[in-house]
Amino acid sequence: VPAPAHEETGRMSERQKVWIAAVVCGVCDLTALTAAALLLRADLSLGRKLLCVWICALLLAGSVCLVAARRKIMRLKEQMGRSDRMLEEEQLRATGMELEKKRQELQALQSQINPHFLYNTLDTFRGLAIEGGDRQLADMLGALSAMFKYSVNYTVEMVTYAVEMNYLKHYIRIQQLRFPGRFSFVENVRCDARQLSIQDCPRFVLQPLAENAIRHGLKDVRSGGILSVTAEVKGDCFVITVADNGCGMQPDEVLRMNDALEGRTDETIHSTGDGGVGLSNVDRRIKMYCGKAYGLRVASTRDIGTQFIVRLPLSREEAYG
Repeated sequence: VPAPAHEETGRMSERQKVWIAAVVCGVCDLTALTAAALLLRADLSLGRKLLCVWICALLLAGSVCLVAARRKIMRLKEQMGRSDRMLEEEQLRATGMELEKKRQELQALQSQINPHFLYNTLDTFRGLAIEGGDRQLADMLGALSAMFKYSVNYTVEMVTYAVEMNYLKHYIRIQQLRFPGRFSFVENVRCDARQLSIQDCPRFVLQPLAENAIRHGLKDVRSGGILSVTAEVKGDCFVITVADNGCGMQPDEVLRMNDALEGRTDETIHSTGDGGVGLSNVDRRIKMYCGKAYGLRVASTRDIGTQFIVRLPLSREEAYG
């Protein structure tokens, strides 16, 4: 960052002072040497001549030290000036970050307002559809409205499995209305049903996996597709498996995806095909809220189907035995 003009002027002034001091010291040195030479020729005793030479030498050394000190002072002042500029730049960066944080908070508030208006409008349309006897349209609008309500709750990052599953069912309902007869949905619960209501789960974990299964695993299926979600307890883990009976993947593709999810490569897995919701993002969110021991893994067999396996820490409750 260029220094202000007055700082540059100040630095030039310091340099000029150093050069002036050097010139003055040079003149003094020359005078001292000349005086020493004259003293050596004068009719003085040897002791006095040596004393004069010693004094001249001290003057010479003192002038050298003076110049060195002046230069050191100038360097220190320049270093202090750089430190002050760095501190100012750091303060500006901190202020900028704080302003950006406030801007994002305001943006989040604005984005909250708009969806509230949208899902209230959707509820109105749903009522009109019911009055008009269009049950299918009413169901779609109701599911979409419920998804909006779930999405705008920015303050909550962890919910129960039952709440997350309810959000997923709204999404599945919309997809089944869009593509009637293309696939059926199966929910398997292989643990005590009470666990579903106490099990912690990050938001937006299941829906991206189901979306990938529909968009890519079942993309060529016109009828007879199956999308299933299985919940079970394995040791100290709560395991969720989102599976489809679609096209599946080759072993090398499965290995590549799991290597990326486990951090053995720098690759980011967006989906099981081009575009789509990032699977790496789902895995990172699980690790961020639950720990590095948990996350997402992929299993698949070509022409048989794909399974997305989510491992979460098992939530426990004293009253629930």
